[in-house]
Amino acid sequence: MPRLHEFYYLAGVRIFKNSGVMTNWKIIAIFFAGTVVMITLLQIQGHPLIGPGTPSGIVSLELSNSKSQTAFIVNSWKAEHQWNTARSNILLDFLFIPFYGFFLYSLCGYFCVQQPEPWQRAGMLLAFGSLVAMALDVFENILMLLSLHGIITGFGTFITFLFSSLKFSLIFLALVYIFLSAIFLLMKKLFAKETN
Repeated sequence: MPRLHEFYYLAGVRIFKNSGVMTNWKIIAIFFAGTVVMITLLQIQGHPLIGPGTPSGIVSLELSNSKSQTAFIVNSWKAEHQWNTARSNILLDFLFIPFYGFFLYSLCGYFCVQQPEPWQRAGMLLAFGSLVAMALDVFENILMLLSLHGIITGFGTFITFLFSSLKFSLIFLALVYIFLSAIFLLMKKLFAKETN
């Protein structure tokens, strides 16, 4: 576990001895912009993957929880000539991973610096949870590529589902922490203005 000042620096937040906390908003803005662009690109590029058996597109494959369901999804995309679309969508997701992961990591780091315990430690854990989500996403994508290439097993499907579920849970918790922290800091600033 890195020391706090090392963690803050990695999160795009630098601490100076006599100047408190200074956020590198340029880094966070780049991660945010990349996240928005990649989400839009993935949605547009992956739209043909949505169908009766795959209402969530590529996410339907991510959250498939049985070998038969995974085989059905892959075969339906092959029948509809969307196999290359699915493969390209997964490869694009590899580019998306660092943008959303480091965006969440940086924001959790920024907010945890300004929180008292135990919220500070919660923010640190969720920031590193964002890095774990990135790793889970990478392995999940590799497993989905194997499924697309016909290597479909019950164990592989279960691990893909498990990694995907854990990834989405960590992302959700990080977003909730960021949202609540933003509200808390806003209320704190408004209260400080009223008392002055």
